[in-house]
This record gives sequence, structure tokens and C-alpha cells, in this order.
Amino acid sequence: MKFMCPNCGRQEEIILERKPRCSFCPVEMIPESDYSDCFMSPFIALRRMRTIRETYGTERARSDGQFKKEREAAATAFLALAYKELHQKEWWIEIAIDEPPDTRLHSVDQSAGYNVHLNCNVEVVDWEEHVEDIMDVIRQKCGKQYPRDYVLLVHARYVGKVVDLFKIIEEVKKIPSPFSEIWLIGAVERNHARVVRIAPPDVAFDLDVGAAMETASKQHPFLKRGIRGTEPGFYRIGITFLPIP
Repeated sequence: MKFMCPNCGRQEEIILERKPRCSFCPVEMIPESDYSDCFMSPFIALRRMRTIRETYGTERARSDGQFKKEREAAATAFLALAYKELHQKEWWIEIAIDEPPDTRLHSVDQSAGYNVHLNCNVEVVDWEEHVEDIMDVIRQKCGKQYPRDYVLLVHARYVGKVVDLFKIIEEVKKIPSPFSEIWLIGAVERNHARVVRIAPPDVAFDLDVGAAMETASKQHPFLKRGIRGTEPGFYRIGITFLPIP
């Protein structure tokens, strides 16, 4: 099992000890978590994707199946930021391991004086260069069976392609959809992204990625599902070691 020192960041593979201490620092090391253990803030999801690009290069980061879950989490992070603008609530991302869905968004509403868990199931699909018309991607997804509470998130990765949002919205109105919402995200220029709800329509956000990450960095990085007393819920957790695949 992998462990990380919370002081110096040293990582080690340790087999026999359950609570090892760092060889260089007199502190107990942290065991690795996995996707089922914790839910991450949008900042963490986007930062992990940036780390993958810097470590492995842009092309491998955007195409290697090893990083598929991380790409879906990063796309969902933009939806989480849009939801924050729309609902004035912070959202955390769960990378689902029991697909479908691809990801889930979680939030806690305390407006009633007690905790109400809010969640959103997200199906993520990429629109890439080998498909000319984005509607082919949307029609294919809408032709499948999904629970009614699922949200479809279309990640536009067709570099340089200009889309007519009004035309897409009108085309989507003509097809039966199993999804409660359909969102489209894509880069409009360097460090800027557009997040648009195309069904139901008329919600759009232009995000400065740097400013959005700065805002999201103030959100607690990780939550964990658990029980305190007799009340199930989601609770903050401290330093977390979640290795990048």
C-alpha cells in the first residue's frame, strides 16, 4: 500500500506496517485513498488535470484511457462552478466507480436549519474531431436509456470548431431526451471556458479559468461520506493522499 508523508511529501510503498512513520520526518504517514473514499472540490479536480498535462504532455492527457476518469472529473468541475453561480451552493465531485453515471455532484443545503443532501448524476461525453456535427453525439446519447434525474454534460474538444448555439438548442428541442438537463462546455480562448445549458435553455456562463480556480481554492478540498452519531452525511476530511493514476 502507498503512503505519503504529510510533512515532506515523500511517497513509499509499505507492506507490513499499518501506521508507518516517515523515514526522514518524525510524523505518521497517510495511507492512500481511492475514488470511493472521498469527493473532491472543483479546484482539486482541475488541478489534478493540470498536473497530468504538465507531467505527461497535453496530447497524452487528452487521449490516454488511463486518465479518462480524471478528464471526466475536470469536465464536471466546470459544471460544478456553473451550478455554484446558478444555485449559490458549493459542490463536490465524486468519480463514480459503479458506472453509470460517470460522475456525481454533491452539495449540502443548510437553509432549513438542518443538512439536506443534494446530488446530481452526470453522464459525460466528449465531442471530438472525428465527429463533424455535435448533434450526432447528443442524439446518440439521447437514444439510450438513462434515469430521468441524469444530467448530460457534453465536453466540446473539437479544437477550432465554431458552433451555433441557437441552432443546437432548436435541434435538441426536436428530439426526445431522457436527461433532466443537457449542458455544453468548451474553451472559447486560452484560459476561458463557456458553460451553457442547452436543455432547458437560456443559462450560460463565461468562466475565467484562473479566477474560477482561485475562487474554488477557498472551498474545502475533500469531503467523505460517513456517520456522526446517528446522522449520515458528508464531512470534511483533512490531508488526503489520492494518487493520480
